[in-house]
Amino acid sequence: MRNDGTRTSKGSFLAILKQLHRTHLHPSLPFAIISTPHSLGIRSRTSQFGRLANALTGHARLVPVKLIPQSISSPHDCKYYGPEQKLLSTFREYVSVIKLSSRELFIVWGPLALVNHSCNSQIGFEAGFGEGYVPKVGKTYSWGLRKLDRIDATSRELARKGKEILAFYGNCEGETDFICDYCRTKMDAIS
Repeated sequence: MRNDGTRTSKGSFLAILKQLHRTHLHPSLPFAIISTPHSLGIRSRTSQFGRLANALTGHARLVPVKLIPQSISSPHDCKYYGPEQKLLSTFREYVSVIKLSSRELFIVWGPLALVNHSCNSQIGFEAGFGEGYVPKVGKTYSWGLRKLDRIDATSRELARKGKEILAFYGNCEGETDFICDYCRTKMDAIS
């Protein structure tokens, strides 16, 4: 740090690395980042869902409406539109994008962004704002995990100690770039 209190580039970089270690990699965290057959993922190290949900958080920012096509049904449809939508399609390929509605797409980061999808999951995501709130561009929102309303499961069943954490994003129907293992198994059984 300089005498005037500002950070040097090296100091800023080290501060970011320390924060990344504290939120993603520290051995005392109730989760670990793992490699899965398709991507990175999260494995639970605890049988307490509350502890897991408190540590496994993320942040999100609203994608500006001008980047979202009028007739979007999925973030994957963006490849068929103009340059702004191609940018959004590139985001979808390299970062986590969560769709709350046809006009509300969020880019998500943090350890929560590494949680993979399953249509058979008992947990989902919880936005850092309530029903009816209108999100604003440029504001960072906190995200977390929550038990899905239709589920009657214990904390131990939700936390799945030693297993990969999977969350329900939305039905795989209509998706163009992924089908979860649960749906793939169902399709294979029909074939």
